[in-house]
Amino acid sequence: MHTVLERYGVFAASHSWRVIVLFLAAVGLVSGFGLGIGQTTDDTVTLPGSESTAAQDLLQSAFPKSAKGSGTIVFSGDAGAFSSPDGTAALQSLAASIAADKHVTQAVLLPTAISSDGSVAYISVSFDVETRDVTPAIAQPVLDTATKGAPSGATVLPGGQIAKTLAAEPTHGAEVVGLVAAAIILLISLGTAVAMALPILSALIGLLFGLGAIALLSLLDAIPTVSGTIAAMLSLGVGIDYSLFLVTKFRSVRATGASVPVAAGRAMAGSGSAIVFAGVTVMVALAGLVLAGVPYLNSLAWVAATGVACAMLTCLLLLPAVLGLLGDGIERLALPTRTARREKPGVWHRVGAATSKRPWLSLVGSLVVLAALAFPVTSLQLGQTDDGNAPTSQVTRQSYDVLSDAFGAGVNGPLLVIAALPTPEPSGQSVPPDPALAALTTAFGSTDGVASVVGATVSDDGTAAQWSVIPTTAPSDPKTAKLVDTLRTSVIPGAAGDLDPLVGGQTAAKADFAGIIDANLLTVIIVVIAASAVLLFFAFRSVAIPLTAAAMNVVSILVAYGVLVFVFQQGNGIQLTGLDAPVPIEAYVPLLLFAVLFGLSMDYEVFLLSAIQESWHSFADNRRAVVHGIGSTGRVITSAALIMVSVFISFVPNPDPVVKMFGVGLAAAVLVDATLVRGVLVPAVMTVLGRANWWLPAWLDKRMPHLTIEG
Repeated sequence: MHTVLERYGVFAASHSWRVIVLFLAAVGLVSGFGLGIGQTTDDTVTLPGSESTAAQDLLQSAFPKSAKGSGTIVFSGDAGAFSSPDGTAALQSLAASIAADKHVTQAVLLPTAISSDGSVAYISVSFDVETRDVTPAIAQPVLDTATKGAPSGATVLPGGQIAKTLAAEPTHGAEVVGLVAAAIILLISLGTAVAMALPILSALIGLLFGLGAIALLSLLDAIPTVSGTIAAMLSLGVGIDYSLFLVTKFRSVRATGASVPVAAGRAMAGSGSAIVFAGVTVMVALAGLVLAGVPYLNSLAWVAATGVACAMLTCLLLLPAVLGLLGDGIERLALPTRTARREKPGVWHRVGAATSKRPWLSLVGSLVVLAALAFPVTSLQLGQTDDGNAPTSQVTRQSYDVLSDAFGAGVNGPLLVIAALPTPEPSGQSVPPDPALAALTTAFGSTDGVASVVGATVSDDGTAAQWSVIPTTAPSDPKTAKLVDTLRTSVIPGAAGDLDPLVGGQTAAKADFAGIIDANLLTVIIVVIAASAVLLFFAFRSVAIPLTAAAMNVVSILVAYGVLVFVFQQGNGIQLTGLDAPVPIEAYVPLLLFAVLFGLSMDYEVFLLSAIQESWHSFADNRRAVVHGIGSTGRVITSAALIMVSVFISFVPNPDPVVKMFGVGLAAAVLVDATLVRGVLVPAVMTVLGRANWWLPAWLDKRMPHLTIEG
């Protein structure tokens, strides 16, 4: 790989225009087609082998109209506006008008859909397409019909999938601010405006490449709505960082007098090799999420991996050609203080020297600080977010609040209970149920935590019955997940008789999701750590370094978890994120965050350890190698970390609470990892270990293949 990358670097720098035109043409095709088509999204949680998925399958076969995409239209007005005969008749007529839409299979105003004071009502709308296929072209006419036909004085709000489909795309002003901050950091770090522009340009092209590729691939496998934003966050972060490392290496080699093509080749052989290793490590870590056995998580993983891969390929394939084209032009528009600043002693060299002089004090002190930051993780509780956790400016939150205030929070997340019937029953909802169905209805209604029950409703062919069980608590409330468990383990076994009811719906599916994540979390963590440690083992030919690196990465991840709990679960400073109250930690966030952070942390680990190893080979003095490695990489690693932090923080204004969690968690972990962990803890540990850092049994050394990585 080392030789291949070097040869490509020389070739690309020698044939700059040819490489640039071909690569940009390829990116143009992918991004043009992909972004023109748009991403195919689906937030439905399916869990093979789970009860909620079995319930959804039965619903699909017995109640096909109810199993498609759906939403609500919410009306609010004065007291009695919708409970009066005229008000109710107007809404019934409006429901019939909505049902006449070519994509609507049914639009229903149930008696229970009018609040007790008559000030709020909602019409439930079912579409003839799957949830992921409810496009604005399908949802907007329904809302238009409702708005035009609403009773005088009524306020109309879309709810559910209709609201999500029609929600305005978040503005990207904050991301622009993040890029500006990254540009300032790059300018200070690299010293010239031209050099500063290259990582930004590479990252933006890589982002277009990645988003286009993701959109095309989503035609084969629909992706969660949030995944594109997470991929963009990672793509920008690693795209700028990888390019920064390559540009820095190119300039340092060029400063020795090497020609431009040779400098590009050596930069690719050195930093390029480390970039490949770091990028592959991120993707391997994300691939480990497949072990969780959750299709939703698999989609998040491959989307994120695609974003990282496209950013890496753009850096490696395009940037050497641009460097060859610019040559010494990269030094243009230099800061006036650049030369003077370079002559000053390095801060990180002094930090490394101080740490190595008192390694035990540095080790214990840094661990105390890191433990304090990570301590809140001891109270981590996994849960599920809902529309009630969104910012109040979002229409999904507004319709959620109107319904919650009028009917109780549980109306926003009803539980589906469905049972196959041994003998066909008369269809419909008003048909007197048989004793078994009546017993279940009574049992559901008398269960603590249940506000009301709608049903039993028998399918048109009489082969199945379903109930809508409305909890007293919100979908995100842990009590709702407990209710799901109570229905399954206590209520249904005691009242079902010969029937075998299944509890499903999205609220129950997310509860199952959390259970599966909890059961597989340790397995995924062990596999990801082991796979990454093996890669490091071959790269650095050491027993201690992979173990130390894995431990350091875990420390950074625990800090991220601690910050998430402190901010989102406990609500400390929650208003700074744009939310108005504490929110649950979404079940899959810690697992996906672990995979991403473990891979990103390896970036800095590889560049730092490569420099230390190079010094060790030169000096054969462990302490000197550690100090030199910290001093030579500290500036660029800190700059790279600050850039990532700027990018990640810029996504926090996004209205999705999950995106906010990723932005805060990634920023906190990267900042701590690149400063306290890499700057103090790692050199302290390596100083304490001494020559043991580089120990490898002789018999194993002879049999191992050589994998060279240079920073």
